[in-house]
Amino acid sequence: MQSFPAWILWLRSKHITIQEVQQQRICSILISCGISHYCLGSCGSCCSTYSLWVFAEYWIPAFGTVEKPCRSASERDRRSGEIADKLLSGFSFRFASLGTRPTKNVSLWGFSTLPFAGMMTAYESGFGDVAKAGSRGAAPSFFLISALIEISLLPWHRTEIAGIVSMDFTTLFVFILVYLGMLLGRIPGLALDRTGVALLGALVLVASGRIETARVFDAVDVPTIALLFGLMVVSAQFRMSGFYSHIVRRIGVIRTSPTLLLAIVIAVVGVLSALLANDIVCLAIAPVLIDGCAKRRLDPKPYLLALACAANVGSAATLIGNPQNILVGQVLGLSFSKYLLDASVPAVVGLVVVWLVISRLYSNRWISEGHPAGVKAPRLNRWQTLKGMLILGGLVALFLFTSWPREVLALGAAALLLCSRSMRSREMLGLVDWQLLTLFISLFLVDFAVNEIGLFAQLEASLAAGGVDVRQPVWLFVISTVLSNLVSNVPAVMFLLPSATHPMSGAVLALSSTLAGNLIVVGSIANIIVIDQAERSGIPISWREHARVGVPVTLLTLGMAAAWLWVIA
Repeated sequence: MQSFPAWILWLRSKHITIQEVQQQRICSILISCGISHYCLGSCGSCCSTYSLWVFAEYWIPAFGTVEKPCRSASERDRRSGEIADKLLSGFSFRFASLGTRPTKNVSLWGFSTLPFAGMMTAYESGFGDVAKAGSRGAAPSFFLISALIEISLLPWHRTEIAGIVSMDFTTLFVFILVYLGMLLGRIPGLALDRTGVALLGALVLVASGRIETARVFDAVDVPTIALLFGLMVVSAQFRMSGFYSHIVRRIGVIRTSPTLLLAIVIAVVGVLSALLANDIVCLAIAPVLIDGCAKRRLDPKPYLLALACAANVGSAATLIGNPQNILVGQVLGLSFSKYLLDASVPAVVGLVVVWLVISRLYSNRWISEGHPAGVKAPRLNRWQTLKGMLILGGLVALFLFTSWPREVLALGAAALLLCSRSMRSREMLGLVDWQLLTLFISLFLVDFAVNEIGLFAQLEASLAAGGVDVRQPVWLFVISTVLSNLVSNVPAVMFLLPSATHPMSGAVLALSSTLAGNLIVVGSIANIIVIDQAERSGIPISWREHARVGVPVTLLTLGMAAAWLWVIA
């Protein structure tokens, strides 16, 4: 006898007819079809397929009618079978039947064969008016959010895919939504940025019970968050003390040629980014650098592009230079000194490459007549700067020569810096990048849930079957480079960490994801910060202008890094 979920039995007990369902609940099916049409392309048909399969499996047998009552059980089974066959033909998903119906076989990678199969089936099954209205009138965000809520509320069973892994479609849908948001930078129709998208996904997973509240701390790598927070406080100390502004202004008054000035800027930014968070370095230096260039009647664009590129390349030298390196070092337990030896050569050579590329592209084009208004920057507080240098120097020394937990040392340094009689803790904590910390925590939760259902293992096995072994350094390097420019480097690293099992994986993942960030504007947060600061000062830098520098810098630095890693391996 056919068995039904509790919500189907409840609907039938209330004598709700299929006509009422057609006007109300059936919209949830068409919503998931709309995801395919509006946002997810071929991948969206996964949700459409499964929703319509549930309809064919349960609703028709439960209510016994679509357009008119079925006269017999055999007619009911035949009609539901026809709908399911239309729906599933051309796919290669394998759905395990929960009732008496046979299992359907379709391909995991065959979504593209019938991208709108769900919509077509709904239309042909007597719901054409609803399908038409849904496909034309509703906003993309309505489809996404409604489907997300609807799928989360269903008492989902687990469905066997390819006979290998038990797949929770709520978790799968959230994963697709979050990484689609990482790719687009937002959700169409909603005021959500990447952090907001990741947080939304994490909240849905916790609220729907996919992650139990008692396991939230198990999902989040607390040492990584603690280390990141501690280093942000250290960087905030230097910003509030006026150290960054003082350094740039001192560089600005040096009497030298534009090309040598460019080299000095690149070297200073590279060193600072290796020891302090590269994002904060860019945020603090960019306005002062623009002002210094204007006073010398120099075009600020080459220097701003050098700032972004040097911040990315220089931060690759250590495990504390940028968020993704901090993540790799903490999760994989890398030695600070060993990684420094592995990465210092590619980082130093990379800074030279940045200087060569920019000086060649902008030769004889250094002069500019523009002179924007001067910027307000904090005056140098020598005592607070000295205090920050002493604590930072001691912190790096402990990282190099001891095996004490880095997160504990960083929190200790933050505690010392917060003990100040002149620098208010509210202002210092206001400079902490809480958006980035929220992004980290949210992605930890999403990836934890996805790992629980075995998706990472399934993807890895599928790629290996196709000759792409992500665990091998070469493939890890290539995939990290590509993925970092699709979804940004932090989400890319978090996604690939489960596959980083080779002894060289730490250096490979950290270097490739960081150096790849120079390719396009959205490849790293440092690029976005610099371009945003430039635009606020009336100096627009287009994607094409950035790419003229970023593409050759990325290709050359990645090639040199790959060669160096091959040598030391």
